[in-house]
Amino acid sequence: MTNANDINPRGDIVGAYRSSDGIQHGYLLREDDFISFDFPEAIFTGPIGINPRGDIVGRYYLADTIFHGFLLREGNFTTIDFPGAVFTQATKINPRGDIVGWYGTADGRTHGWLLRRGNFTLIDFPGAIFTGPNSINPSGDIVGRYDTPDQRSHGFLLSRGEFTSIDFPGAINTFPNKINPCGDIVGSYDDVDGRRHGFLLSRGEFTSIDFPDAISTLAFGMNPRGDIVGWYSSADNRTHGWLLSKGERDDDVDDEDT
Repeated sequence: MTNANDINPRGDIVGAYRSSDGIQHGYLLREDDFISFDFPEAIFTGPIGINPRGDIVGRYYLADTIFHGFLLREGNFTTIDFPGAVFTQATKINPRGDIVGWYGTADGRTHGWLLRRGNFTLIDFPGAIFTGPNSINPSGDIVGRYDTPDQRSHGFLLSRGEFTSIDFPGAINTFPNKINPCGDIVGSYDDVDGRRHGFLLSRGEFTSIDFPDAISTLAFGMNPRGDIVGWYSSADNRTHGWLLSKGERDDDVDDEDT
């Protein structure tokens, strides 16, 4: 298993891979070189976000299998735990060092959080039974997912204190995963047949993303230039990472226009 979860402006990619012993490790891909890393003594390390400085956030667990968030900065790990939570995961970090993520409570509910200058702020979509922020851009705009009592998942944008719902047309579930400085959003959606696809939302227009011959495609990260990373599942049930560069996307558009 290999996944790709985020990409920063210089093209550094973070993600995770699983080795033959079943342990999940993090990796940084920089200039074609893979650098493997693990939270100390963890049996699961899952990097999810990287900012322009190279700061990495994600989640890990030890032998007790309880998730904690982490920040990896200049080679040093810091644990992130929301006070009183039964689990915590960090999802993305912006250039200012603001971090967003989720935490769980003893009653089984999941809530969002923003960590800014050492202080947590609670994030809950009104009326939702689950709120999971997945990304924050330099302007402080936050995207993520919320679940309604009918067990449907919807996307949200939180900008200047106001929530807006995001739903891919005709989808039964929508999962926004990254917002870049331009306000473009990537994520995934489930169609009526239960197939999962990636999407790009740019200037109010949705575009579906499917890796060729994949049985499912997920889009997780995007940098300011518009390069997108994610995962796909192949017919043999293996998980692989992918990169869709802005140049390749432009070439596709030119071909279609021609």
